[in-house]
Amino acid sequence: MKAISVKQPWAKLIIQNVKTVEIKKKYTDYRGPLLIQAAVIVGKVEFVKANVDPNSRGTYDQKAIIGIVDLKDIVKLTADLWEELRDKHLLPGEWSREEHKFAWILENPRPIKPIPYIGLPAIFSINEKVATQILKSL
Repeated sequence: MKAISVKQPWAKLIIQNVKTVEIKKKYTDYRGPLLIQAAVIVGKVEFVKANVDPNSRGTYDQKAIIGIVDLKDIVKLTADLWEELRDKHLLPGEWSREEHKFAWILENPRPIKPIPYIGLPAIFSINEKVATQILKSL
């Protein structure tokens, strides 16, 4: 199974179907089930950007796989497409060509009981034992 690491609170917002677009610098040909690994919470900034109470950080899972989505498509971003997708990505501000390259379109989020797992910076494969555990929990 494939996975991506996403900072909190964004990871939880993806699994809650509030955030349906994830912006990545990398493209992949992969489409299909994609695990969401909640990365380490590093500070209040991401919570403020997401309009989430930063004092709630302690209630968010981290260093764990928290759910699965379907990666439906990946499209190269343009300024116009950024304006169209901004509400689905939830991040305010102007589009920056240097920072944002691809919009990963996510659908059908399914939460799972968090499974401790350390993620990687790019799309990655998880080990078979954890994949089996996740499939049984769906």
